[in-house]
Amino acid sequence: MKIKLDETISTSSLADYYNNPDVNVRPVLQALDVVARHLGAQHLTNVGRNFFSMRNPYPLKGGKELCWGYRQAVRVADRKLMMNVDQAAKAFYASKELMGLVLPALNARSVANIRDVSDVDKKNLDRALRKIKVVLTHRKDRKRAIFGVSEQPANQTMLKVKGDDMSVADYFSKRYVTLTYPQLPLVNVGSKRSNKKTWLPIELCEVASGQRCVKINEVDFAEITERPVSLPVLVSKRSLVRSVKPALRTIRTRLPLE
Repeated sequence: MKIKLDETISTSSLADYYNNPDVNVRPVLQALDVVARHLGAQHLTNVGRNFFSMRNPYPLKGGKELCWGYRQAVRVADRKLMMNVDQAAKAFYASKELMGLVLPALNARSVANIRDVSDVDKKNLDRALRKIKVVLTHRKDRKRAIFGVSEQPANQTMLKVKGDDMSVADYFSKRYVTLTYPQLPLVNVGSKRSNKKTWLPIELCEVASGQRCVKINEVDFAEITERPVSLPVLVSKRSLVRSVKPALRTIRTRLPLE
């Protein structure tokens, strides 16, 4: 891939703007925003125009957590530039064992309570886990997205190994580790195509960090809104300044930034 210089944006238009408000400074502000956001994206989790540090989250039920962050924008002020910073809060999937999402989806308190998974439970589990990215615990590999769950549990889902039929549970027992919960369904991290499915045991998957939870149910919403006093609703000024300070250093203009 070749990178070619397309245009040079001069910051002199900022000085001209104060003498003539009709001067268009939007390209300069957009360029400064890109520079500031680039540094934030290198160290923080980026969701839209928001950045999250993922530190000190507030735990929610169902394997989720509420994380605090900020959104920033460079603005023109009286004879100077300003970095406008607002607080942001979003729900993420907690970076823990995938079982933390499985139990609430199956309405079970513990894995010991899960005996037979009904067709209705499988549909609920499929909806809860689909598109969530996981990392494997039994070997090093890239993050993989879940495309669905198996119809049969691990000890009944069969595959071909050197021409012989073998259950997924037996395969992992011989190749990696004996499964603790072979009665649970498997997750497909291969493809939607029937001939390219890759089955993995739930207990060997962890939720990858930095995944925004798009769907907030009534329980989550009630838990967030009913405890306003215990939640760190207002991020301290010192915390915000510490977060955006590296981005401010990257912006070099002849006008002061505050």
